[in-house]
Amino acid sequence: MTLYVGASSPLASDLVVTSRYGETDPVSGLPVVAPDLTTVSAVSWEVVRPGSEVVTLPASIVGATTATKLVARRLHAATDLPRAGKYAVRVLLTTPGGVVRSEPQSLSVLAFP
Repeated sequence: MTLYVGASSPLASDLVVTSRYGETDPVSGLPVVAPDLTTVSAVSWEVVRPGSEVVTLPASIVGATTATKLVARRLHAATDLPRAGKYAVRVLLTTPGGVVRSEPQSLSVLAFP
């Protein structure tokens, strides 16, 4: 996904979280333990900005969630993306067993031309 510095509402971005439930970890050979995504009650984005600053941003669940797929939407604020560079984003999933982090996804932020 590519965005620009200072992107803000009404611009929103969706991160799709998929569960690897039932798969086998290629390194350990053990079954992957993943939450049933229909049990997720809230989401937020954990963002690692260029320079390693970590912030947590509110997000919402949109669309129909299944056991293996969920969409977390962030309605951007002007302060979300303060500088150009690569951002790493994880979705924090609130489940009955606690908070679970998704696999990281990357976001490229460009300066305005």
